[in-house]
Amino acid sequence: MGDEEKLSNGSIQCLGDTLFRGFEAIVPKGWSMSDRFSYISVSKENLRVHFKGQNEGHKEGASVRATHPIPPACGLFYFEVKIVSKGREGGVAVGLSTQFACLDQLPGTEQNSYGYHGTDGFKYHNNEPGQGKAYGPTFTTGDVIGVGLNFTDNSCFFTKNGHHLGVAFSDLPRGWELYPTVGLQSVGGMIDANFGQHPFMFDVEDMKKELGMVMRNVIDQVPLPDMSTSNADICFDMEKVVMTYLLHNGYCSTASAFASATGQDVTGEVDVVNRRQQVLSLVMEGQISQAMELTELYYPGLLDDQPNLHLALRVRQFVEVVSGADTKYLCPDSELPEPPRRSVIMGEAMETDCGDFSNGLTNGHNKIDSVQQDELRGSTLERILDCGRKLHSWHARLATENSICDQYRDMVRDAFSLIAYADPHSSPVGWQLEPSQREVVADLLREAILRRTNINNKTVLESAVNYAKELLRLMEAYGIGKVAFVKFNDVVN
Repeated sequence: MGDEEKLSNGSIQCLGDTLFRGFEAIVPKGWSMSDRFSYISVSKENLRVHFKGQNEGHKEGASVRATHPIPPACGLFYFEVKIVSKGREGGVAVGLSTQFACLDQLPGTEQNSYGYHGTDGFKYHNNEPGQGKAYGPTFTTGDVIGVGLNFTDNSCFFTKNGHHLGVAFSDLPRGWELYPTVGLQSVGGMIDANFGQHPFMFDVEDMKKELGMVMRNVIDQVPLPDMSTSNADICFDMEKVVMTYLLHNGYCSTASAFASATGQDVTGEVDVVNRRQQVLSLVMEGQISQAMELTELYYPGLLDDQPNLHLALRVRQFVEVVSGADTKYLCPDSELPEPPRRSVIMGEAMETDCGDFSNGLTNGHNKIDSVQQDELRGSTLERILDCGRKLHSWHARLATENSICDQYRDMVRDAFSLIAYADPHSSPVGWQLEPSQREVVADLLREAILRRTNINNKTVLESAVNYAKELLRLMEAYGIGKVAFVKFNDVVN
């Protein structure tokens, strides 16, 4: 991005580890070509500032701001400047300012700017030149001065040649958009900035770790509810939260054990979950025909009420018939155990529960001759075509009713494309045969079943976690810098 960089790129000087909760901001990465006084020139990828004033310079100084304000989402922002030359008469200052601060003077001489001046080592905030407050040592040509903005307590500090000089300004106003700023006062003055393009002289990583530990200690000291038996209501509520999570996600054995330990009766709920899991397990195994039958048995009318879901299941059914996985459809009367399967439409091996056409064996049973192999192959291909005809018919019916979403039209088209290839697995549309593609349909069916059985798609526990994450995101978006050092997963673990 040139002289700017989005936070999501993880620039080194934005030191919070959890900055990117859907909130996007831009950090300064160079000096502005437009937001500068006329005596200032900017070069070398917007990192060098050179004072090119007239005669002996500009008495009050000349300043330049960075391209963007510092986003509080950083938590801790730090940059350094090297004094390449102090100029003929000296006079270099570094600091921060808002976009309303005048650029015809050094930072710190107005209410809306802060500065550290090299000539006297004083810190300045709304102070006339020479009237600042004692702060640190003077600095000159060859020194490296760092500026840090700590959003956890809204303070500003400076460093010299890698040494922390202490907090210079505290309780900076919230909501102010502060820009990195540097000012020069003499002809020939020159500085080079480092906004994270190179390693810093100051160990800012160590400071980040310290701030992270401080925030973690604050969180750990928050009192939790008393879970003793004397607080029976709270204890019961937490047990219910845990139980609903276990049942919702299908951990029936764990739920039953937890119920026994906590004195809860969840027999009915476990039966409901077992039914749902039975249907979804069939989908994940590629047995779509059986899954559809059980769906109609356990949840009558569900597929009729969800035409697009019904279409998605039929599309997946066709894909699994082509792959050889849907043995219920391919061989409805077969009682043979299930062999490994690999589908090829024409002229190659096709293994199903009906038999292994490539080696003349029927899943380890009696050997069959070539005539029987041809009959079995023909029967299987007929089942594929039959499944395709039914899918086409269902698709045409929904198209007439104008009730098909675009994504499902594409699913039908891609599925039918499989039969155009002798080996669907190695074809451009072979990705549909991957077992992972079953998860898409399983998720759709799961959500529909949950709605039918009046169960929320999210458990109380999941909702609470999402609520907490959203709060962190909003706090970050509203400029609460402490959030940058809150690692949600570390806290909950």
